[in-house]
Amino acid sequence: MSIFDDLGKKISKAGGNAVEKTKQRTEISRINGRIKEENKKIDESYRKIGEMFVENFREEAPEEFLVFIRQIDESHDNIEKYLEDINKVKGVKKCPSCGTILPDDAHFCSKCGIDFKEAESRRLSEEEEGSNQIMACPECGAIIKEDVDVCPACGVKIER
Repeated sequence: MSIFDDLGKKISKAGGNAVEKTKQRTEISRINGRIKEENKKIDESYRKIGEMFVENFREEAPEEFLVFIRQIDESHDNIEKYLEDINKVKGVKKCPSCGTILPDDAHFCSKCGIDFKEAESRRLSEEEEGSNQIMACPECGAIIKEDVDVCPACGVKIER
């Protein structure tokens, strides 16, 4: 019987070890989950700091930040173009005045009443008026508005 007693003790001990290991792994997983949540909070805080920095200090940003700000601006522009592409595929357009989504063949906005042809001709004449308010960046030659302080293409500060 002693063989069976020894075997029973070994099985009992092995089972106890397995239970203990399972408890350890569960506790480690729980703690790792907390660490992951804290890292998410850190990442979100960094993201918010970055957004606030760009929003509030865009014009005064140090040179080393300008490349990232330009990348952000370029990505926002690309997203707008992609959204326009989606609207084209769907056969709709966005009202330039209020943002309402309308059928592509609409001539007036059903929400704000704007006449699209009139708005387009007004936009073109404003562009013509504003065309003599542009200049070339002294650093890279990009066409920029005269009232900007930093070239959006190369990031050089514009001296007046």
